[in-house]
Amino acid sequence: MFDFPQPGEIYRCTGFPDVVVVGVLAAGIPWDMPYRCPALAWNPYRRTYSILVRTENDDHFTEIPLGRFLQEFTCVKPDLFKRCRENRYAVLKEVTFDPELQKWRAKNISGSPPLRQFS
Repeated sequence: MFDFPQPGEIYRCTGFPDVVVVGVLAAGIPWDMPYRCPALAWNPYRRTYSILVRTENDDHFTEIPLGRFLQEFTCVKPDLFKRCRENRYAVLKEVTFDPELQKWRAKNISGSPPLRQFS
């Protein structure tokens, strides 16, 4: 299992304020597959993956490519409860009900055409 950033963890980078992880995105849409299937092998360095973070000092939200984030930022204190495979449902619940991720989902999915209904 790839040990990826968990929601609520604080990360630090030189020359950048501390950030709090909000969630992982795939093509700009909140992506919960790593939390649903922790044994699934996936490549976090693909271009479509990014991470939504909140700057700790001013609550500004920023989307950063996941590969860059993993290379430049380090976790201040990993949340061992959330990183435990058995507790993934608690993380799924947090990701599902996070208001900022819901806004992000609505903003990025709204561009898709509606489904046609046949009578």
